[in-house]
Amino acid sequence: IQEFQTIVDLGAGCGGSPCIDPIFGPTVYSGYGSATTDASLPGFVWGVDFSNGSVLQGGDKSSSGLLVRAVRAGL
Repeated sequence: IQEFQTIVDLGAGCGGSPCIDPIFGPTVYSGYGSATTDASLPGFVWGVDFSNGSVLQGGDKSSSGLLVRAVRAGL
């Protein structure tokens, strides 16, 4: 989740376009799940909503509709 927060760009839109630097390519105006498990709800993950830049709690790991994206370059 910490890496996700580093790519949120509140100046990039957040009112009609995603809150992410356009260098990251097309991004759906929606919430994305991270790999960070929510300690209080082990079946869920933390995420970021690129429609407003907020951190989300409670994305269901088993959901087939959970959006994901890479946040790190290859090593």
